[in-house]
Amino acid sequence: MSGLRFNRTKWIALVALILITSAAVWFFYFRTDDATAVRSRLREAVAFAEKQPKGSGMNLQGAGMAHGLGDFFTAETDIEISGESRGQTYTLTAATRAQLISSYFMLRPLLTSLSVSLAEIEVTFHDDSRKAATVECSAMATGFTQNGDFFREGRLISAEMVCEDDGEWRFRSLRAEPVISFD
Repeated sequence: MSGLRFNRTKWIALVALILITSAAVWFFYFRTDDATAVRSRLREAVAFAEKQPKGSGMNLQGAGMAHGLGDFFTAETDIEISGESRGQTYTLTAATRAQLISSYFMLRPLLTSLSVSLAEIEVTFHDDSRKAATVECSAMATGFTQNGDFFREGRLISAEMVCEDDGEWRFRSLRAEPVISFD
């Protein structure tokens, strides 16, 4: 009888060890913390806005594109992107999701391709609830215009993101300012 009890004890200890090991692996390797979720959402938005050359099969069209892009922003948003093109400075602004989508669809046809890389993404949470964050990073946009001109522009990005009731992080505001280039 004591041999059976010993085996049962070994079995319980083995199961407990497996459960503890599984929980530790999940906690240290698979758990997504809030800062990682914010960074991932930023990268998703950038990937969605990029434009591949025609024929690559990666371009979205029409209503699907509008709905998808709008999902990254709150209904009331504050967007300001400034820069210089052909010797003239410009500032693009949007106060609502609808204005942002409209501006995006007006500008998108001017490019044949757009690729954006992000670096040094810093996330700072506003309070202990971790439902609002400031995101700062640098971005490099490269691509070709419709007339075949290559461009490469650096930007400093500053954004406010909020975690809404559905658990998704969305941009409440976004500022993109050019950085000095030494090309």
